[in-house]
Amino acid sequence: MNSFVYCCRISRNNKGVENKIINTVNAVRQHNFVSNALIIKKEGILGHFLLALKLFTLKEKIVLLRATPFTMILMLPGLLYLRLLNRKIIIDVPTPIVNVIQEVKGSNASKISKFIKILVIYVTLPFSLYPAHRVLQYSKEGKWFSFGLKKKILQVGNGIDVKNIPMRRKKLKVQNNTIYFTGVATLAFWHGYDRFITSIYEYKRKNNKYNVIFNIVGDGEEKAKLEKLVNDLSLNDNIIFHGFKDGDDLTKIFDNATHIGVCSLGLFRKNMFYASELKAREYAARGIPFIIGCYDVDFPNSLNFVYQCENNDSIIDIGKIIEWYENLDKNFEDFSFIREYAIKHIDFYNKVKNEILSVK
Repeated sequence: MNSFVYCCRISRNNKGVENKIINTVNAVRQHNFVSNALIIKKEGILGHFLLALKLFTLKEKIVLLRATPFTMILMLPGLLYLRLLNRKIIIDVPTPIVNVIQEVKGSNASKISKFIKILVIYVTLPFSLYPAHRVLQYSKEGKWFSFGLKKKILQVGNGIDVKNIPMRRKKLKVQNNTIYFTGVATLAFWHGYDRFITSIYEYKRKNNKYNVIFNIVGDGEEKAKLEKLVNDLSLNDNIIFHGFKDGDDLTKIFDNATHIGVCSLGLFRKNMFYASELKAREYAARGIPFIIGCYDVDFPNSLNFVYQCENNDSIIDIGKIIEWYENLDKNFEDFSFIREYAIKHIDFYNKVKNEILSVK
């Protein structure tokens, strides 16, 4: 019988990735496959060793492994073993390796730590990916890290299980000239929320027609910097830090205090010009218009519910975004058409059929 397993090592609080894995598994199951997830949540290097060892125990015919850029060399023996057993191997590379290097350079790690991590990447990749029959990429990869893999790489966009994400209860009315933006992320420099905060400051300084509120949902290494920036710009009434939220708590923010979703606006900081963000897909599934910072294969510029910002460090014109939203609000009684688009174009059922189950 056809069988499939999705293997990965993730942090305990990485709910977005965990949901992606579970939803992928469920979608494969709908195609009459025995489908399972192997999720290792052990922190540190031990978690990666455990995942590497688990590869030798797998019985499934199709094995999808979420790439671990710093420890792929540990996975190589298990992948070669599975290849010898004639299993079909797919490696999911959520962020191109060339962009991971930019993430490392922009992190708060020490210089020696950054040097070691980058050295490990260059020494072990792309060779550790060679056992794969297919490599899933969500953005363009650098020449070195795609060496010998070009025929295996499939450019894809992330999928979601739309039915498991609640449609927003109703379109939120604009009251008291207040526009609510919401961004959800494990806060890092490439999300570009500092850029958006500075843009709100410029809008507020020049134009007080609307009161702009930005809900920041999530924690991460960038949070302290963002909080300082908000204090420095005296925007405490405009920027709300909610911390980590999920489930009903997150849904309440979307239902009651979100007109426009905010995706990453600083991907240029790690040389990314193509993206496939899970949050963009969640906004669409909930029926929420959103702004993005770079090209997404599933959300072309022709879509009226997506506002494309420039992918650089320029000030974002908040006034133009509000005008865009006003037109959308005026022309549509509700935003159910956004969810309908999500069902048709980004639901997992069709994604897994074309990207995973078609592997040869």
